[in-house]
Amino acid sequence: MALQAISQLVRAMGMHLKRLVGVFAFMASLTAQATETPAQPSLQQDGRYRNQAQLPRDGVLKKLRIGFKFLFLSKPADTRPTLPIPVHP
Repeated sequence: MALQAISQLVRAMGMHLKRLVGVFAFMASLTAQATETPAQPSLQQDGRYRNQAQLPRDGVLKKLRIGFKFLFLSKPADTRPTLPIPVHP
């Protein structure tokens, strides 16, 4: 009885072992492909990441316009729903 249980366990472990070896072989093939691709140079300069393209600077007038809109102009009436939003369970 115990011998049968042990043989079944060994067979089951053999199937898992085959599956595990297959997974490792697949992962190894992916790793080999990943190391063959050329690496792109890092965008670091002096230990910090830098953008390749310079962003346009906002002018003083644009900043004042944004601040004025935020402080003095109210939101349009249709920015909030007039009725409660229906929620389905």
